[in-house]
Amino acid sequence: MTLSGLLFTTLVVAVIVAAGVVLAAVLRHTPRARAADLLARGDFEKAVATARESAASEELVPASIAARHLGDLATAKHLAERAVRADRRDGEAWLELGLVLGYAGELDAADETLARAAALRSDLAEAVTLHRAWVALRGGDVETARRLFDEVEAPLETKLQLDLGSGDPVFADWFFHAGEIWTGMGRSEEDEEKGRWAIGEARRSAPGSRLFEGGEVG
Repeated sequence: MTLSGLLFTTLVVAVIVAAGVVLAAVLRHTPRARAADLLARGDFEKAVATARESAASEELVPASIAARHLGDLATAKHLAERAVRADRRDGEAWLELGLVLGYAGELDAADETLARAAALRSDLAEAVTLHRAWVALRGGDVETARRLFDEVEAPLETKLQLDLGSGDPVFADWFFHAGEIWTGMGRSEEDEEKGRWAIGEARRSAPGSRLFEGGEVG
């Protein structure tokens, strides 16, 4: 091989190696799709899949929410329990575990877990009270459900109508639980109308969710 040919070959190899280094660096620093982003887009299956690669609570909680919407409560519970173990002071993780237990029919455990979430995060008190009212209603304790719901109904209704809006799967449970309580307590035609509206908003917030369509989950 001539000197010029050798130099050309060396240059080509150097360019290839440099390109490989650059590509590796780009791939290494390209952010992996986060569970919360996938959940917000309604890509529940991919959101759940992210939990296979992360032990972080901020990934496990949205992955658990996604699993719930898929109707896979066993996986949702496993992910929520992992989130709690990852950070036992994470109120959102305890809140998610409480919701999973509520949908699974483990109502006493759900109420205790939701109460723990409220103790850790006072800013979640309104949401926790709503969800505890829903758990009570599921257990047939209408009196407790009404008492708890009365504590938050007025500010909650304003928040649902003006602040949250439908479209975010994270808040779909807020709409659904309020809707079930409004319709379940049967206090007035106005409440029935609010209930139908709220349940409709829950379904719009999480299209395809098995939680809000009356299908079996497990």
